[in-house]
Amino acid sequence: MSEKDDVKAFLMSIADGARATPGVLCGSLRGFRGGYSRSAYFDFDQYIRDPGHMVKATQYYVLILSYLVSKRGLDLLAFVKKNDMDDTNTLGVIPLIGLICSDPSLRLPHVVVRLDRLLPHDRIKLDTARGRSRALEGRLVAVITDHVSRGEELYQAIVALKQYGAEVTDAVTFSVWKDLFDDSYGPKIANLGTQFHYLHELKEKEAEGKSFAELVPNREEIDRIADSVPA
Repeated sequence: MSEKDDVKAFLMSIADGARATPGVLCGSLRGFRGGYSRSAYFDFDQYIRDPGHMVKATQYYVLILSYLVSKRGLDLLAFVKKNDMDDTNTLGVIPLIGLICSDPSLRLPHVVVRLDRLLPHDRIKLDTARGRSRALEGRLVAVITDHVSRGEELYQAIVALKQYGAEVTDAVTFSVWKDLFDDSYGPKIANLGTQFHYLHELKEKEAEGKSFAELVPNREEIDRIADSVPA
């Protein structure tokens, strides 16, 4: 097998590991604004408690970000700390920051967008040597999160970065309810000029009168990442 084939097989295998891990794809009826409901959710915190899964998740983010760097360059990574005022245990991608940013193929600086902060100027800790209003001016930024449902938090993070002059070229997540995203904040994020990338899509299925969620690899994204690997 070529290195490209190895990368493709590796990314395809991540979904199998997630499905087989207890407590990751959780059956629980959840309601969303707009009248949507889903039979399950993806628990990324539970997924990365396993060191092997943490390594795999990190490798996915490094691969997709390396691809984006090769396509258009990136100056900064922005990690989303979710609005967990009612759930202080939610960590998302925060535990992976050091592993991703220090990878030899990236070596990029980062900021954390803290959506749990009420005041807009508290949401991003900035290097103010250039002045707060110009701290991110003209910098190419990718926003990173763990899971997206409707995309509201992702949208808020992008808007917060753009308020400081950042050009948010891309948003990267591990999993997404794609139908919810497309019907909610997906178009708004696209209108901001931000391209959306994901490894897995959650899809609602029915069998024997019961609803359940299936984790489906994003084959188009996997092919793009694999094709970017040098021969």
